[in-house]
Amino acid sequence: MSQSPTAAADSATTGTLILNYPLFSADECQRIVDQTAHLPAREGAVYGPAGGVVDPRQYAARETFLDPSLDPRVAWVLDALRVALASAARAFHARPFQLIEAPRVLRYEVGGQFGWHRDASVAHAARRRVGGTVQLSAPDAYAGGYLVLDDADPDPRRLMADPDHRRPMSRHQGDVILFAATTLHAVTPVTAGVRRALVFWGY
Repeated sequence: MSQSPTAAADSATTGTLILNYPLFSADECQRIVDQTAHLPAREGAVYGPAGGVVDPRQYAARETFLDPSLDPRVAWVLDALRVALASAARAFHARPFQLIEAPRVLRYEVGGQFGWHRDASVAHAARRRVGGTVQLSAPDAYAGGYLVLDDADPDPRRLMADPDHRRPMSRHQGDVILFAATTLHAVTPVTAGVRRALVFWGY
């Protein structure tokens, strides 16, 4: 496990802060996948004022929650994510982030995707301050499935009409990508293979 960031925060044209550096080794990524394979999984839901709704047109992935009360072996992963959140707080010059919500391993199969959204856009998640994604899959294990962030225009209609405003993030296995929870972002459809990612949030 990497103990210190190798890349600093990056200011985009809108002032979006992004932190990207190696957090886990390839072996550690596989360990996370193996240790969560037996835990319950559910279809990902899109949340709004009425609660969660499964809508694969907006979000198509299977979610597994990392809960040490279900399996204490995953506690080391949460410890590593707390270290990542501490690095983000320093890089973003923010007060410390807290890991309150259970992290999730997402499995995107062919056709899996997540349309444009913000992690802090609904009431139950309004207190999220930073979002994080760890790439668990090797980049040659899947095609498509790009994590893309809006760092050029806050208007999602323009983003959909002009793909040049999409900024693909690192696909390196074990990399963590942290960004403000209000940042508009998406995962493009997976066209081959399976993409696995670990997502978490700082409050």
